[in-house]
Amino acid sequence: MKRFSPRNKHRRRWLLWLELILKTCLLMACIAVGAATVSMGARLSAQELSGIAKRKPFTIGGEVDAEFSSFLSQPKSFNRPFSYLLNVSLNPAIYGIALPVQLSFGQDGFNFKHPFNTLQITPSYKWIKAYIGRTSMTMSPYGLAGIGFDGAGVELTPDFLPVSLSAMFGRLQKEDVGDSLRPPTYRRLAYGLKVGWTHHKQQLDLHFFHAWDNDKVLAGAETPPQRNFVLAWQGRFLIADLVTIGAEGGLSFMQNRTALEDPLPNVGSDKATPGLSFKVRAQAFGAELAYERQGAQFQSMGRYYSGGDLESLSLGYSGDIKQKLRFSGRLGWQRDNLSKERQSRMNRLAADVQLQYASNGPWEASASYSNFTTHTRLLPMQVEPGAYTPIAHPDSLRNTQLSQQAQVRVACRLGEKDHAHTLSFDFSFQESRLVGEPALNDYFSAQLSHQTTLPKDSRLNTAWHAQAVYRPASKQAETYTGPSANFSKSLLQDKSLSLNARLQYDLGFGQRTLQSGLVNLGGGVAYRFAKRHQLDLRVNLRVKHALGGHTAADTPAARTDFTGTLRYAYRF
Repeated sequence: MKRFSPRNKHRRRWLLWLELILKTCLLMACIAVGAATVSMGARLSAQELSGIAKRKPFTIGGEVDAEFSSFLSQPKSFNRPFSYLLNVSLNPAIYGIALPVQLSFGQDGFNFKHPFNTLQITPSYKWIKAYIGRTSMTMSPYGLAGIGFDGAGVELTPDFLPVSLSAMFGRLQKEDVGDSLRPPTYRRLAYGLKVGWTHHKQQLDLHFFHAWDNDKVLAGAETPPQRNFVLAWQGRFLIADLVTIGAEGGLSFMQNRTALEDPLPNVGSDKATPGLSFKVRAQAFGAELAYERQGAQFQSMGRYYSGGDLESLSLGYSGDIKQKLRFSGRLGWQRDNLSKERQSRMNRLAADVQLQYASNGPWEASASYSNFTTHTRLLPMQVEPGAYTPIAHPDSLRNTQLSQQAQVRVACRLGEKDHAHTLSFDFSFQESRLVGEPALNDYFSAQLSHQTTLPKDSRLNTAWHAQAVYRPASKQAETYTGPSANFSKSLLQDKSLSLNARLQYDLGFGQRTLQSGLVNLGGGVAYRFAKRHQLDLRVNLRVKHALGGHTAADTPAARTDFTGTLRYAYRF
């Protein structure tokens, strides 16, 4: 056996020291760049730091792939005989903290993505979790509810105490003077605090949120600077291990701020507006009763959308019958215009039902149905006595919108594992329309499919499908139907080579006559070699031709599209 000389050992030691110094310098540089760009915003994945001492100082992985494609059509509409894309994805990690970098280059130019344009660091150590950079937190649906902010936050959830604590401070939005395409926005800051208590399946949380705009009044702004206070609570209580009572709510106080140099009238909502959600669930029977109400002026700067001016009541049920049949459903009612200040009012009745059957044998089935009915009514107008009323009976102006959707699936499995057959039928339907008026469209879809598992890692899928769109306004219908087949097979001992081919033919019907035919023919080859290399080739030919002499004068009798793609990928 060959032994290393003292000179070689000395050189190897210096190389190891040099590698350690380079990795340490790279680590310090990345930490410095990340710390310097926290205020700019950057996104890193959540990191668990409890085992950081056992991790490698530096690791790197990634993927390099090149794709070449071609698209040809006849007659010519959009032809790109050749296009290319080179993509490099690097995933370096420093003590387990990922810093992904992506570079791409193609005929459309160069693109570079790195983690330092929206920095987000969310490290965690046991029961401590921090949020740093451009991040988001959720404390209550009535206060801070997932809105993004630039700043910092922390969550403390010790397992040895029944209490928890969350806090944040940051900037919700930047100041922008706006232009002709976008309105001006104020610089908005906020902080939030949440204290929770949990003991024997009982839970109680209290949340306080405060957000405010800067005092500078922006020209063209729709509203003056505002200030928002939210006090929210959430509780869950279990009674006799049978009934769970959960309730949450909030009180929001929205106030317009006045500028020192240009006082504004206080025209906003200065009163506290409540929001309430109440749920009762009987776990033994699977029933649930839910009620929610948010005042007409309920707003929170800590969420993206304002859900105020809403009242809803729903009843739901879910349960099993002999462990084979599972049923779930919900019936609910909603209304708005709680303060009766608007000239319209909406009432909505919504329902959904799901039914699943599993016999632990060859048969499976499922069905679902959902709908909502929206009834909108204009309220009587307030006019002076003796004034001219433009509408004799304004209360009669009302409309009701119906929307419903249904899905059914039945499947049967036969045969052994190496030579199994699966026969399934799928059907779906959806409708949306105004009562007394024709629907925009009704959509039907049905498919009868058969899947066969063949020996030697082969599989054959065949199907006959039908799709139809009906437009009652024009009394026109379009239908496509036809067979399809898909074959796949794995080759070589390690299954590194796979082939697939597909064939589909559709007949198009319109106005009860046969109008067109559509052929889709495609195939692909995938080869994996040397463990980390992948080569793929995919081709597709699409031919649409007219049938029955329904070709317009300015429409070609046939159209052909060809797409080919060659892709190489290396993962390391």
